[in-house]
Amino acid sequence: MAPSIFVDDADVTNIIYGGTEWTHETKQSSAFNGTLTTLSTKNQNTTLESLSFFVYFYGTFFNPFVWALSFDLGLIVVTGVDFNIYGIGKNGVSLNYSLDDSTTMQTAVANSGGGTGKNGVDIWNIGGLSQTAFHSLKVIPTGGSFNLDYITYTPDGSTTLSGQKLIVDDADSSVQLSGNWNKTTGDFPVGVPYKGTMSGTHQQGANVTFPFVGSSISVFGLLNQQPGKLSVLFSIDGGSTTAYTPFDGTQSTNASAWTVSQQFFHQDVQAGSHTLAIQVNETFWLDSIVYQATSATRLSTTSSGSGGGSGLSSGGITGIVIGAIVLLSLLGCCTQKEKVRRVTGFTTTTTTTTFW
Repeated sequence: MAPSIFVDDADVTNIIYGGTEWTHETKQSSAFNGTLTTLSTKNQNTTLESLSFFVYFYGTFFNPFVWALSFDLGLIVVTGVDFNIYGIGKNGVSLNYSLDDSTTMQTAVANSGGGTGKNGVDIWNIGGLSQTAFHSLKVIPTGGSFNLDYITYTPDGSTTLSGQKLIVDDADSSVQLSGNWNKTTGDFPVGVPYKGTMSGTHQQGANVTFPFVGSSISVFGLLNQQPGKLSVLFSIDGGSTTAYTPFDGTQSTNASAWTVSQQFFHQDVQAGSHTLAIQVNETFWLDSIVYQATSATRLSTTSSGSGGGSGLSSGGITGIVIGAIVLLSLLGCCTQKEKVRRVTGFTTTTTTTTFW
């Protein structure tokens, strides 16, 4: 199972919010990183005041040139075969989308997740896209209250991973569990764990190891208000441990009370190959691991970091040369201005990008 690229709703470097009607919320207990971005379509003009982010899917051949043209426009530029939007499941949420610059907008009804308002629901996705063709995707909410927590997409072998955050599910084989673990699914009133799966243990001394190539790593899990203490130790490469103790035994107990998408641990590390170790002292529920990739990270061996890039054929080199000539010609004779409204917190700014 390959990891997915993870984009949080608060990442305004990769997501552009059109209009001023968006609400950026913090301290949301069952949201990734505690943030949510919401839009009520009843209070906005869906033509002008809409979520407008563009996603590009393309093959290896055009990667360098599409990136150069798109990055400065503030667009999300990815290579992948699917695209998923996670947020709060609610009834009556709808959206329009267009694929491959089509002028015809398609209508979709978002997954309500039962309409109970739980977070972590895969509210809309599109898949089955070609790995060798160039694709673009635009999404505009049109009905109900749209709540965005995070976006994921599955990269392919030509995706640029450096600087991207990769999310790995607890059920992935690269997450190595030792001891007595219960791999199960979860669906709670407050939310759903990533991909609906969770791994838990009540065994003191049970542990987790996860090798990765990156420059930072975070661990997310679930909390259940059971009696007793919850203490977990985290370490990188056998170094000093960091303790996480959300429950010290004095908490009120409620066996039916769960909180999902909780960050238990984060550490920045020197870019390179590392191993995360988790030692459990009492009950522990693991949901996912997120780490930041580097230029050495590989999809096929993201855990070990081995493997090299493939060489280009003579035809590929010729194509790149031709593409470079075309690109330089475009940049030399064309001026393109794109005004983009960016929302950072509650401040809206307008930027203009010019090519010449």
